[in-house]
Amino acid sequence: MNEKILEILIVEDEPGLGDLIARFIKLKGVRANTTVCTKASDAHAELRNKRFDLVITDFNVPTGSEGAEITQAAKALYNIPVIVMSARMEASQQQIHELCNADGYLAKPIMDWSGPIAMIKRLLHLSDQTAP
Repeated sequence: MNEKILEILIVEDEPGLGDLIARFIKLKGVRANTTVCTKASDAHAELRNKRFDLVITDFNVPTGSEGAEITQAAKALYNIPVIVMSARMEASQQQIHELCNADGYLAKPIMDWSGPIAMIKRLLHLSDQTAP
């Protein structure tokens, strides 16, 4: 059976972290092409030009609370799931969900990838089988 290769947009301003997230997703068996953006403006352009299956975005991209705007754009254009990440200790999961209407939340730093990968698979309706 030929499984669809998913398209995932990762928005993370921290150099290298977006690429690391992309590598972990693939290492854990999610068949995906990943696009990594370090600027909100690039993420908005990608959303307008390409159909994604999932967006993973930082809550605070340098130009302010862009995570909420990226989430709104992804939902308005394609109604796709969005996971918001944050290292802000003062922002609770509930607050971020209310601000962004996100489908999932990841607290940074991510020390154990089993939870985030399970969330990604759940949101994308993937089985627990991993790619060889």
